[in-house]
Amino acid sequence: MGMGNYPCQADTIEIEFVKEMCPQELNDFFVALDESGISREHFAQDFYIQQDDFENLYNITEEQDRNIKDAWERLYKEFHKKTGGLELELVYHNAEDRGDELDGWSFSVDGVYGYTPAGEKHKDKIQRKVWNVYG
Repeated sequence: MGMGNYPCQADTIEIEFVKEMCPQELNDFFVALDESGISREHFAQDFYIQQDDFENLYNITEEQDRNIKDAWERLYKEFHKKTGGLELELVYHNAEDRGDELDGWSFSVDGVYGYTPAGEKHKDKIQRKVWNVYG
């Protein structure tokens, strides 16, 4: 069986920033999770894996499932609008190495970086690659 390292990264943001941008929507999202008995950490951990199946994953009602999804969508859209285009996401990692900077869950954003004018002109010829060494 092969083993290896897999590099990951996220542009994380503090809850306070989300609260500053969207206080009501953030509160509504947290209330929907709390009313369903789902911790923020578990939700973030499962967010991208089971996004369409929270009802079965957490054994919650269809109404609770809908409330969570609706609250997330409102938060996502309002954050996108208020920040001028940043896409709100959730990220989770269980730190197992002293070099891990993320331990637990966090909000993160996508849509942060853009090409320079030179990069934009030649972007079809550029491919970013990442790697690490496993020793």
